[in-house]
Amino acid sequence: VEPEDGIDRRPNAYESLAWRQLNAQLDREIDRLPEREAAIIRQHYENGVSFSQIAQLLGLSKGRVSQLHALALARLR
Repeated sequence: VEPEDGIDRRPNAYESLAWRQLNAQLDREIDRLPEREAAIIRQHYENGVSFSQIAQLLGLSKGRVSQLHALALARLR
């Protein structure tokens, strides 16, 4: 379906490659995080698991999961 303005907003080959490279780099950086932090990031962003559910899975409080999430994001930045 064409947009009303006729502009093709699909990514071009360069944008697609750049996106794949960025995702690969992010995966590598997540792998470098401490194990718990990496698990929280992957569960939350890749699998859509809530902090409450992650807390139950890891045997932590929801507040601690939130703290570790913030720490992981700071490390990734």
